[in-house]
Formats: sequence, C-alpha cells, structure tokens
Amino acid sequence: MELYILRHPRVAIDKGICYGQLDVPLGAKWIEEAASFAARLPEKGFDRVYSSPSSRCRQLADYLHPGQVQVDARLQEVNFGHWEGRKWEEIPSEELDPWMQHFVQERPPGGESLADLYARVQRFMGELRQAADARTLLVGHAGVIRCIWAYLLEIPLQHVFKLPAEHDTILQVQLAKNPAWDSIRSFTSEKLSS
Repeated sequence: MELYILRHPRVAIDKGICYGQLDVPLGAKWIEEAASFAARLPEKGFDRVYSSPSSRCRQLADYLHPGQVQVDARLQEVNFGHWEGRKWEEIPSEELDPWMQHFVQERPPGGESLADLYARVQRFMGELRQAADARTLLVGHAGVIRCIWAYLLEIPLQHVFKLPAEHDTILQVQLAKNPAWDSIRSFTSEKLSS
C-alpha cells in the first residue's frame, strides 16, 4: 500500500499557545499551502483519504479530495486537557515539570499522555496495514505523524521529538503487510511520482 502523510497547514494562533485538540482556524495562507501539496502529490489520486476530525485537517483533506474524506478520531492530536488554549509559560510549573520529565506516560490534567496518543495511532496503522493495494492519503497533526514515524521505525517514544513533522512535508510510505518490508521516504518540495 502506498501511504502519503501530510500535516495540516499552519494555523492562526499566537506562538506559545498550547492548542492540542482545540479546533483552531487555519492561517491566512492555507490555500497556498494546500495548492503546494496538490502540485506535489501523485496525479492518479487516492483510493482512501483519512483525516483527523479537526477542521484544520479536514479542510486540507477536502481541498485535495472533496467528498472522499473519512474522518477518524484516532488521528486527532494529543489532548492537552486543561492546558489547551493557555500560554505554555502560564501553565503552573507543578503541572508542567512532571510532564516535561515524563511526557511519555505523564498526562496533563484532563488530558492524555504520549503513550495514549501512540496507542490510538498504533491501532489505526495496524488496521490500515491490512488494506490491500490501496493508495491512501492521511492528513494529521505533528504528534500523530511523529507517532507514525515511531510505529514504522520502532523508535522508543522518548525520541519522537527528534523526528520531522513539518507543515510542508509529505511523508511517503510503502506499507507492507509484514512491517519488515516497509519503505519510508520523506519529501518537502519535489513532485512525487505516480
């Protein structure tokens, strides 16, 4: 299976705000970013298109393939609970410090840990792997994309922030039924072959 993974376009929110699952609007130049993705994706289109429920992902998915998008809650960004909508610098250190030290297992108040996010992504990828020769597009978030990297490369979760998940990146994966045969390529600006 050919799998193409995109991160949503940049959003209209001040820097330094924890937004996680908040449904923040796309930035003013999102159409330009979407057009750039469209120009770099294979012309043959996709058999399946999956998106996070967040409007910032759904809008890109709908722009690229209107009427074909399947929303899957497992692709939602990590839930930062009571921290969402707050400036990172305003989160009390007695809450933030334990999470910073143990973010894989530690949950923000009312939120989920990185391990929780990974479990969602792992279930989704396990099901996706069983789909026969489908060409698939997935539109998600940085946390989801980093968890997909960790899943594919079997990297410990404490290293996920070293993995790329930029807004202009297309991650192309040849997903096999046997994980040993997966092939991963990441592109940022070149046209992908069909």
